[in-house]
Amino acid sequence: MPEFNLTDEQWCFLDLLMRAREKGAHRLNRMEILHSPSLPQHAALKLTFAALTMPKEIVTMIGQHDFAITDAGVSLYNLRFGKGQKPAKPSQIADHVICLPDLSQSARQ
Repeated sequence: MPEFNLTDEQWCFLDLLMRAREKGAHRLNRMEILHSPSLPQHAALKLTFAALTMPKEIVTMIGQHDFAITDAGVSLYNLRFGKGQKPAKPSQIADHVICLPDLSQSARQ
C-alpha cells in the first residue's frame, strides 16, 4: 500500500466515513457536514476541505457532494487504528455530526 501523509483533519474524516459505513451509510454528503448544527463552523470547513483533498485512492467523490471510502481507505484506517488482525473501531463522534441510520429496529426482526 502506498504511504499517505494525511492531516489530522483527513484522519478525522476517514473516521467519520468508517462510522457511517459501520451504521450502513456508504456515502457522506459534504453539505450535511457543512451545515451540521453540532459542529463549529471552522471545524466543518476544515473537515470539508479535508474531504476535498483526500487522495482518490482512499476516498472517492460521487457526484458533486457525496464521498465514499474505498477498500484501500478501509485498509489504511484499520492499519493505523486497528489492533493486530482486529479491525479498528471508529469513534462515535459521527453520530453527533451527521445523521446516520438507526438499524436497531431491523436488527430485532
